[in-house]
Amino acid sequence: MITKTRYRTIGDEDYEVIIVDVQGEENVIGRVFKKFGQTEWRFKPFFKIGEKQRVLLFKGFYSFVEAGRILTKLWEKSFFFNFFDEEQM
Repeated sequence: MITKTRYRTIGDEDYEVIIVDVQGEENVIGRVFKKFGQTEWRFKPFFKIGEKQRVLLFKGFYSFVEAGRILTKLWEKSFFFNFFDEEQM
């Protein structure tokens, strides 16, 4: 269970997304960034996501917080996703 989401600066317009669980343990789940010359934020997960969710990797977001929230929701859903069943279909 997630209690808090934190952002650690990596570089200019580039942040690590860190979730803090109930025990206070921190997990880096990905990063949010804005490419040079672009106005939209994107994210890169450090975990496996489903085929249907990969379309979100190409979508732009208005702020790094918005992109981080989507990344956090995908991380939460990844616990309930069975990758072996997806490959058999």
